[in-house]
Amino acid sequence: KISSNLLPHPNWRLVPIAEFVKKRGDVKNNNEDDLKTIDPALMLGLQAGYEKAFDRNNILTANITWAHDVTGNNDGWISQPGVNYRRQLTDRLKMNIATNVTYASDDYMETYFSIGQNNSARSGLKTYNADAGFKDVGANLTLTYNLNQSWALGRLVGYKRLLGDAADSPVVDDAGSENQFVAGVFFTYSWQTGD
Repeated sequence: KISSNLLPHPNWRLVPIAEFVKKRGDVKNNNEDDLKTIDPALMLGLQAGYEKAFDRNNILTANITWAHDVTGNNDGWISQPGVNYRRQLTDRLKMNIATNVTYASDDYMETYFSIGQNNSARSGLKTYNADAGFKDVGANLTLTYNLNQSWALGRLVGYKRLLGDAADSPVVDDAGSENQFVAGVFFTYSWQTGD
């Protein structure tokens, strides 16, 4: 993820964002594996937010993200309002707690959660029509440790709960789970330019 604030303001943020939606295919569930493959999509958009620093160690940010598919593989868009809390625990260790809810368009929901007649015949899952609406709500916790001025090591754990038509889809209800968990380790590199 690469980001840069486009607004020269100490509190308001406007950040270009990119989100990669992975290909659907070759999954472990036999029924879902028989569904037509969906190619990966790239979602591009902007995140706008307001950041409030209570002191140098405690920062709260309210934001909203909007992104649209530019590959034509889902032709949809998503919007994500959210709240982030960042706390500097020590000189090197930083904690970030992020929460958000996702609203998805008709085309997005149709691509990933609807099942037409052909897909139903291929997979054995019942036909289903998913409409636009709130898709999920989630939260994640990130701990980042600065190894030096440029490199940092991070640990992420997160939980997401599918909602509405997404949760009720046979893709989820019969072949998956409403509860989504994620965990990982990452490295980041940062640099500064100018004086």
